[in-house]
Amino acid sequence: MQADKQFEGYYAEVNKNVRRNFSLNALDGVLFTFGFAFMDFASVLPVFIRRLGASPFLISIIPAAHALGWMTPQIFISNYVERLRRKKPYVLAVGAWERLPFLFVIAVCFLLGSSHQAVLLSVCLGAVFTSALAFGFVNPAWFDLVAKVTPVDRRARLSALKMGIGTLLGIGAGWTVEWVLDQSQIPFPRNYGWLFVMAFFFMSLSLLALVFVREPVYPLPTKRIPLGKYLSRLPSILKEDTNFRNFLVATFFHRATIVAVAFYAINALEKFALPDKWVGRFTVSIMFGRLVVTPVFGFLGDRFGHKINIVIGSVAHIAAAILAIAAPNEWWYLPVFALVSVGFCSHEVSRFNMVVEFCEARRRPTYVALSNSLLGPIALIALLGGALVGTVGYDGLFAIAAFFALASCLCLIFSVREPRKHPHPAPASAWGEDFE
Repeated sequence: MQADKQFEGYYAEVNKNVRRNFSLNALDGVLFTFGFAFMDFASVLPVFIRRLGASPFLISIIPAAHALGWMTPQIFISNYVERLRRKKPYVLAVGAWERLPFLFVIAVCFLLGSSHQAVLLSVCLGAVFTSALAFGFVNPAWFDLVAKVTPVDRRARLSALKMGIGTLLGIGAGWTVEWVLDQSQIPFPRNYGWLFVMAFFFMSLSLLALVFVREPVYPLPTKRIPLGKYLSRLPSILKEDTNFRNFLVATFFHRATIVAVAFYAINALEKFALPDKWVGRFTVSIMFGRLVVTPVFGFLGDRFGHKINIVIGSVAHIAAAILAIAAPNEWWYLPVFALVSVGFCSHEVSRFNMVVEFCEARRRPTYVALSNSLLGPIALIALLGGALVGTVGYDGLFAIAAFFALASCLCLIFSVREPRKHPHPAPASAWGEDFE
């Protein structure tokens, strides 16, 4: 009875602050998406690294370092995150760590310039990994915070809204990227340095929005479980929750398409002898693709569940790879980047929202962490892409990405049931009774 009263007060506080928290979480996502557009990992960063004289293998380190950094630590931090009755202080602290590494890239761009390209390359790759590592530590807590203050029937709308508006602004960011890189009076690498300044500024503002989120304290504390015991219980989830396990397999194939992502821009610039300003046009295409599909994904996710969105995303990756192989001129690459954007946007709107529907509320951090940490080998696939370019060429690499996307699509259609229609609680044998 006491627990029931505690939960009544908890949900009353959630409902009282729904509009405020929805708006602040949307603002966080809008500013982060806008800021990230200035250093997009599919267009801006690969070309920046290439201009520093990096080989295809070093270029492949960008997606590999990002994947390894943010996927690996989550399973080790989720046990701690589950016990936090308030997630916001932790999110703010680690979120600041996520953004700070790019200050070092900015400093090196302006202070050392093009005469120290090896140093700049090392600092940039280190910043990507360090920032991704921070994202890995913060992600389970951040998403649990969002899910905690956002009712289930508004989460897809929230994801779509923040990405939709952020993407609309991101189109302006793409035009800014094109303008900055077309200015001969701003030498390399200061031109990219100014892009990183804008990225850092708006991504930092996004964190400020979270300061004003009103987070209720979860009524019942979770027992502390020693890390070794906690990790030993995780295989039971994968053994008993077959639907979630099949979803992870489909997700693995979908995310494996990053094998080609860093090379679409490089291939276009080399194949058609394009100047760097085309990076801005590619960024606009990425943002345009997101702008078109985010409201669609938001509607479909809230109305029918999130599986359909990820299937559409897999089909988009297949189409992007085929179009890149067949492209007769540079203009064909604009829809290539739009389709790549649709593919990854489907995951950004729906993957985590779908993950938390596989489990009960108190296990959200663990399920989110599992859905990421088990994808760690994708970092090796990304590195494999850089190694394979010299053997199979860019077209062969794009064909491999299309194969991964097709495997994801088939797995989702035939092996994964929509969790909203087929609820499956966390395996009781794995956890027992963990509330104090």
